Amino acid sequence: MRPDSVSICGTDLPANKGFRSNVLDLISNKWFDNFITFVIIANCILMIYEKPKDAVGLHWQDYFETVFIVIYSIEMMLKIIALGFAA
Repeated sequence: MRPDSVSICGTDLPANKGFRSNVLDLISNKWFDNFITFVIIANCILMIYEKPKDAVGLHWQDYFETVFIVIYSIEMMLKIIALGFAA
């Protein structure tokens, strides 16, 4: 269900305007949802294999954790743009 308008920082934005409409279409897409679900499952599997860090320096898991953080942050920003803070 698409909201008619959304309030972001006190400004009402209509749902049928350009960029926001495209972002709403993206996050409503089944493939987007499936991709985020895959990322969550991959992150859980990675956490299963994570071991305490006794050695100094970065381990290969640290690189994947950074990728997961970037993906989750992009997802959050897209959902805030499309749905606002109240959704």
